[in-house]
Amino acid sequence: FETLKASIEKQKEDITKSLQKHVTEQQEIMNEKLLKEQRRIEDEVYKLDDKYQLTIIEYENKMFEAKCKFEDEEKFLNDKIEERKKEINILIEQFKKDEEARKQSDFYRIAISPAAKNDVEKLKGMAAQLNNPSTLYKLIWKEYYQKRLLKDYFDIIHYVIGCCC
Repeated sequence: FETLKASIEKQKEDITKSLQKHVTEQQEIMNEKLLKEQRRIEDEVYKLDDKYQLTIIEYENKMFEAKCKFEDEEKFLNDKIEERKKEINILIEQFKKDEEARKQSDFYRIAISPAAKNDVEKLKGMAAQLNNPSTLYKLIWKEYYQKRLLKDYFDIIHYVIGCCC
């Protein structure tokens, strides 16, 4: 009976050792599989992180390029605006000079009314039909320009005498 008991104990120990060995082997296999899976997941995470970092860098580069392009375009357009402003100012100054010159030249002209100008043009048109057009030109001078000139002179003299007296 003792031997049977010892034999059972021995088998029990062997089975326990075998089970412990099997459990240990299974745990090692599972640990190995878990480590492999963990490494695979870590590799994927690193790859995704690298891909993410590259995407961020590409995005930042594209944003920088777009910003530079926008700034260049803005600078170009601002330069064009300044150029146009300078051109406009030059034209305004030229217009003012031309206007001043026109006023200055009109100062020395004998000013007649538009209706009188129209009459003079019609009379000048008839001059080509006359044998002696100088008579017509003298008439135009006397009736339209000389009277106006004398009136302006008298107005100026009256103004000067009126201011001095």
